Amino acid sequence: FFYLFFEFKFQGKVLFASGSPFPDLRLNGKLYKPGQGNNSYVFPGVALGVILFQVRHIDDELFLIAARQIADMVTAKDIKFGRIYPNLKYIRECSIKIALAIAKHCYANGTAALYPEPEDLEKYIRSQIYSVEYDELIDVTYEWPQEDMKHGFPVPVARRESVEE
Repeated sequence: FFYLFFEFKFQGKVLFASGSPFPDLRLNGKLYKPGQGNNSYVFPGVALGVILFQVRHIDDELFLIAARQIADMVTAKDIKFGRIYPNLKYIRECSIKIALAIAKHCYANGTAALYPEPEDLEKYIRSQIYSVEYDELIDVTYEWPQEDMKHGFPVPVARRESVEE
């Protein structure tokens, strides 16, 4: 139904975001990728800001702040591809920007309860986010001898101290 409505009613000229994914649409030789306007853009950033800065009351203004931050992240490339949301691969940065804007707003109007206020709000936010990246387990500054390498990475030599060797 959506595609018929999109094609005949608006001739492809409509802003559209759905709560559910839709397949791509080709109309008059142009490819359209319907946007998915779901919770993944707004709520993580709002929750991050509210929790980190101990905001006790969540009013409509915080959601307007989130909407503005999301809109500011939409690039010319997104517009070119017909997207009205930033690419989902930037969702983490989107959440950080929302949390930062909420922090500034809440400290300005006295609704943030985290004191003292962090000197660098963005650095504080980034320091509180879980990272899925792991530190290198092998010390890359040490040049392992070639004879101790197996499959391109160091393998420790096990000493045998058993009488059954």
